[in-house]
Amino acid sequence: MGITYEYEYGHSLGEVKKATGFVGSMSLASLMSGMLGGMTGGSSGMAASDIYSLSLRDVGGETLPNDISIYPVNFDLKEKVLEYMEAWNEDGDITVKYEKVLDDGTIEVIEKTLTKADRADITHTDTLSIVIEMINTMITVVTTALVAFTAISLVVSTVMIGIITYVSVVERTKEIGVI
Repeated sequence: MGITYEYEYGHSLGEVKKATGFVGSMSLASLMSGMLGGMTGGSSGMAASDIYSLSLRDVGGETLPNDISIYPVNFDLKEKVLEYMEAWNEDGDITVKYEKVLDDGTIEVIEKTLTKADRADITHTDTLSIVIEMINTMITVVTTALVAFTAISLVVSTVMIGIITYVSVVERTKEIGVI
């Protein structure tokens, strides 16, 4: 079943409850059984917490990171980070400089040239740009709809003014002719 642990939780004024925690993540079989149980209206015979998978990453045995979050403090730094990641993904060689502190306290500047084959591509997601783009798209759609409704109402009002003027002139032709 995996690695489990006991913990207690509760409000400072209320009762303290005990629960069992699981190290790992739900397996695909567990998720599927939960969905099937929800679709059929009953239980499929397995509780969702019965099947957990445990990987080296779950218990800290994997040292290679799978993602890094970068939070620039302003838009200028954000653009620089994005430019750097795009330059990293481009073909060609990149020269990287970094400092290494030696045992005697001196700093050694190391310069290394990385070819495209030496480095893996960086896949990045700029969530702020995605949100701003979605908002701009919504504003554009609303603006277009309002302009279309305004154009239709102007055409209708122009036609109505023309009809009313024509009817007024037709009804008063005798008066206009006498005057």
